[in-house]
Amino acid sequence: VAESDIGRIQPGQAVSFRVDAYPGAAFMGKVSLVRLDPVIEQNVVSYITTIDVPNPDLKLKPGMTANVTVEIDRASHVLRVPNAATRVRPTADVFTALGQAFPDVGESAEEWEHTEAQATGGTLGTPASARTGEVWIFRAGRLEAIPVRLGTTDATHTAILAGPVTEGLDVVTAIAMQTSATPSPSTTSSPLIPPRRPPSAGRGTSGQRTP
Repeated sequence: VAESDIGRIQPGQAVSFRVDAYPGAAFMGKVSLVRLDPVIEQNVVSYITTIDVPNPDLKLKPGMTANVTVEIDRASHVLRVPNAATRVRPTADVFTALGQAFPDVGESAEEWEHTEAQATGGTLGTPASARTGEVWIFRAGRLEAIPVRLGTTDATHTAILAGPVTEGLDVVTAIAMQTSATPSPSTTSSPLIPPRRPPSAGRGTSGQRTP
């Protein structure tokens, strides 16, 4: 495991992987050991990590090359948005084409989270991996920014831990500039994972409506 990633690898984490010999099969295991002796090759530092994997059929053989995924975090019963929605950055040309001044993002995610905690009589926990950001919506011909606190992410989606974002809200994932018309933001919905949440989950967004 590369030096840049080893800090997130811990014994007991779930692992899935595939091997070229069985392209349609997924194998599951767990991290059992991270060796402290670094391996240095061409000034690149890595650490040997041992994974325990059941092999009852003896399909896995010494020397096989595997593409491994280690689960370093998990989020359940939270709102999520496509990763593309967190990377949208409208330019000045976009707002000029819309006849719109650059909007004020408004209340920060931290301020919104504090207000929500006071309203619900509790506090909202923030994982160390959480970070602030914004998503954009296209409403009544105008782009509007919504401040959010972002959580766990994977290859396709990012969890929303706090912010005035609700299930079913269409968010901008891309903006295509046209030569003779206003930009056309593409939108997609932000569903819950899974469809139902327990009463105590999602306090940061439960029951909130966007302005």
